[in-house]
Amino acid sequence: MSPVYDFDQRVILITGATGGMGQALSLALAAEGAQLVLCGRREAALGKLYDRIAQLGPEPAMAPAELAALTPDAAAQLVRQIEESFGRLDGLCHCAATLPALTPLRNLAPAAWYESLQVNLNAAFVLTQACLGLLQASPDAAVLFSTDGIAREGRAYYGPYAVAKAGLEALMRVLAHELEANTPVRVNAVDPGPIRSALRTRISAEPPARFAPPASALPAYLYLLSGAARGVTGGSWAASEPGPWDAG
Repeated sequence: MSPVYDFDQRVILITGATGGMGQALSLALAAEGAQLVLCGRREAALGKLYDRIAQLGPEPAMAPAELAALTPDAAAQLVRQIEESFGRLDGLCHCAATLPALTPLRNLAPAAWYESLQVNLNAAFVLTQACLGLLQASPDAAVLFSTDGIAREGRAYYGPYAVAKAGLEALMRVLAHELEANTPVRVNAVDPGPIRSALRTRISAEPPARFAPPASALPAYLYLLSGAARGVTGGSWAASEPGPWDAG
C-alpha cells in the first residue's frame, strides 16, 4: 500500500482475521512487513490465511478464539502469549462481527440478543482491556474498532447489532478520552461501509457484486493503524468519505 506507512517491526492483533475486512487487512499489513497475530474462530480458515501471509511477510501467529465465549482469563492468556512470543503489541484491530437474522425486537430470541452483544461489544471490551498494558508500553500504539453507520441510524430489524455497534462507538470515545493524555495509545473507529463479505451476503438479497470489495476500505484502516495517524484519536470515520488517508 502507500509507502508513507511503515509497519516493519509493528506487532498487530486482528480479530475476525478470516472475514472479509479482516482478511483483506491482514494481507495488506503483511505485505507492508507487519508481524500479525491472527484471531479467528475457525482454525482451518486461519491455517489457509497463515499460508498466504507467510509468503508475503513475517510468519504470523495464529490465535484461535471463540469470541462468543471469550472470558477475561482467556483474553489475558492470549495477551501473555503475545508478550512471550513478541515482547510487544503496537496495534489491535477489531474486525470480528456477527449479525443474527433480521428480526423485529418483539420476535428476537434473547439468546440471539446476548450473543450479538457478546461478540460485537463485550468481547471487544474484554480483549482491549487485556491488551492495554502491552499497548501502553509501545512508543506508538493504535486501537481500531470496526463500526457501522447503522449504529447511528437505529434501522428496524437490526436491533442487537445496531445496539452493539452504538455501544462500541461509545466505548471508543470513552477509551480515547481516558488514554489521550500521557499514553501513546490512540483509539478510533472506522465504518468500512457495505463491503462484500459473508455477513453482508447472508442478510442481503442483492448479489455480492453489488457491494464494494473490502480493499476499498483499506486506506482508512491502514492509515489509522499506522504511525502517520499519531495524535489522531477519538474519531468515528467512514472509509468511503474523504479523510486524512487521502492526503498526498
